[in-house]
Amino acid sequence: MCLARFHLLTCVALVLLLSACALAPSERSEQHFVPALDLRAVELAREGLSYLSEDRYIDAESRLRQALYLAPNAQNLRLNLAVALEGNAQFDQAAQILEPLARVIDKKPPTDIFFRLAHLAAAQEHWDVAEKRYQQILDSAEETRDFVTAAKAANGLFTISRRLGRQRETLCCAYLLCVLKNDLPSAYEYARLLVQYDQPQAAESFISAFATDHNLLQEPRVTHLHSLISLARGQLKEAFESESQLLREGNLDTSLMREARLVRLAASTDPAVAATLDDKAKEQLKLIWEEIGPSVDLGNKEVQTWPGRMVEAIEGLIAATAEDS
Repeated sequence: MCLARFHLLTCVALVLLLSACALAPSERSEQHFVPALDLRAVELAREGLSYLSEDRYIDAESRLRQALYLAPNAQNLRLNLAVALEGNAQFDQAAQILEPLARVIDKKPPTDIFFRLAHLAAAQEHWDVAEKRYQQILDSAEETRDFVTAAKAANGLFTISRRLGRQRETLCCAYLLCVLKNDLPSAYEYARLLVQYDQPQAAESFISAFATDHNLLQEPRVTHLHSLISLARGQLKEAFESESQLLREGNLDTSLMREARLVRLAASTDPAVAATLDDKAKEQLKLIWEEIGPSVDLGNKEVQTWPGRMVEAIEGLIAATAEDS
């Protein structure tokens, strides 16, 4: 009797369940797994990020502000809104959004926010603020042995020091980058700065030791550096022959090839080698020099990137070529 009753109840439950599934849509009770406002916030956030990826900062700002209104506690929305504002050159507003998020907890700054704040400060030429942020990141990264983050912070400090023309600090930051990265590009940059700052002996000692330790003595950039050092010392014939050999061997990237040609042409002012150059080679000099130039523009400030002797030699050659023509 009990068994029959159990089967009857089971059948009734099954019928009711199937009946509920068969109800018309308008008669079913609505079920919400995610609140509609949250879905709308996600939709707006996605649109904002899409506009950011297309550099449509005004549209991105509009969408992200709407999303933030619906989800006021979403920190990632604030970060992306700050990026949009920065893209619109609204640096102060971007900083106002980020500053409350820049809380140092247990001596560990939120590096992504600090990097953004440092960049904003540099964009407004608030160099002391930018330096402070980069230094905080660097100190924290060194404590945790996060060398990738430390290198990024050191690069920020390097850029500021170079922009402000602080030679000693620029060299210190460049050397720190060498230590942190331990690669040829950073070593090349440091050695080139030494040459630029009229320290060819220090440059030669450093790049020779680095190339020996890393088995890079035959690397084209190392050869080019030695040529540049010879030019800075006034050893024009050595510089000319070294760069000529480098160009004959080929396999140079475009940037290095242009620089090698410049050094070779600058060294051609030596009477011993001037006669070996044809007029066509000299005519190419002006075009190359106009493309590379003696300096780099660092935020409305021209910073010379070549040794003074080389600049004088090249500009003298250009003037002589113009007179001959």
